Amino acid sequence: MASSSLLKILPQESPLREVGALIDPLDWPATEGNDPPRALRGLAKIINGGLCHRCGTCVGICPTNVLSVDKFGYPVVKNLSACTDCDLCVRVCPGDEFDFHKNIEEKFGIKGELENTHGHFVDSFIAYSSDPEIRKNSTSGGLVAAILLYLLETKQIDGAIVISSDEDVLWRGKPIIARSKDEILKAIKSKYAISPTNSVFAEIRNIPGNMLWLVYPARFMALLKQHN
Repeated sequence: MASSSLLKILPQESPLREVGALIDPLDWPATEGNDPPRALRGLAKIINGGLCHRCGTCVGICPTNVLSVDKFGYPVVKNLSACTDCDLCVRVCPGDEFDFHKNIEEKFGIKGELENTHGHFVDSFIAYSSDPEIRKNSTSGGLVAAILLYLLETKQIDGAIVISSDEDVLWRGKPIIARSKDEILKAIKSKYAISPTNSVFAEIRNIPGNMLWLVYPARFMALLKQHN
């Protein structure tokens, strides 16, 4: 398969090689006469090492909209000249020097176990939506949709990040900021494909009101507040 990519994200024989270039050209470390922003070079190294989770966080935190995502959810550069080399994209990346054991100990005061990486649970419950239509049309009871609709209708939030389906490829998740009942209901059902959810955080910065996402990276929020 031919590819215009100059960023080796996966082995050459992989179909995911059909992606956009992150920087042009890519050498590590920098060579004489080739000096793109240090932050982007660091980000490229993370992707080259197979550590990109395709979460979209680097895209969402970029203050000058340098980055975007390609059709596979990988970060790509859309405006290289706007890069200020602030390094936020690398500092927020969970693929960059993330200390799992230290993170668990700081947050929960327990020793982290690599065999059990589903998170720290205080308690668990089984629940479903009391609305029969939501429950029938959902994947696992419609609890999340019901909670979001309640918060929206009671004006506790003005919107929420949800994963809708791509209009052209239905199995592909598409993060959106839902601000109406219809938008939340259109995003009903679980999505099991990778989706760069955090890429829409950049849009939130320009929207007044309270936005809700059920899981957010504390590292991202700390850096965002620090930058602002």
